[in-house]
Amino acid sequence: MMTFLSMMLALSVTAFGVERILELIWVIVDWALGAGKAERAVRLRSAGYRQFKIGASILLGALAGVLLANLLNLRLFTAIDALAAGFAFEVPANWDIAITGILIGLLAKPIHDLVEVLAGLKDFFRAASIHQREAAASALADGVLKLAQADQQNVVDVPGIGPTRMMDTGFAPSPGETPPAEGASTTRYMDLLHERTIH
Repeated sequence: MMTFLSMMLALSVTAFGVERILELIWVIVDWALGAGKAERAVRLRSAGYRQFKIGASILLGALAGVLLANLLNLRLFTAIDALAAGFAFEVPANWDIAITGILIGLLAKPIHDLVEVLAGLKDFFRAASIHQREAAASALADGVLKLAQADQQNVVDVPGIGPTRMMDTGFAPSPGETPPAEGASTTRYMDLLHERTIH
């Protein structure tokens, strides 16, 4: 005999299964009705069609709930009576299964709404992550562009030699000192931004 808590868990799991089955059915129906013409797809997004889907989902959910309650022998009033003897009315087994099945069908709608909220949160966090990556990439590109412009301003066109980098100090490097590599500041800047945005 099922305890009340295990009964509630069984009802929730069964309602979730009914909700997933109904969602699959409506995906197939929407695809079949919307295939081919654009006006059909517009009609499927109308408020009247959404109301029809809600009503049909409740009815189909209740029928599927009764079938599953009968198949799995789920009886809510029997579990309540086992928890608190005499609290529940004497409900015949057939009515117990029917009421339990209808309750399963009614629970499918709130579970569907909860699944949609969780899917919306997932999409929100994914979009926020993409936006953060795009902002970091934009900052990196802007910084590299500014560094490239600064490097260009540090170059002078020497007649007979061509563009020549000017040293920051204004003097030639001393013997044994290596001049800064071309684009070294840009590379260091990119590495720094990469470490701070990826890690």
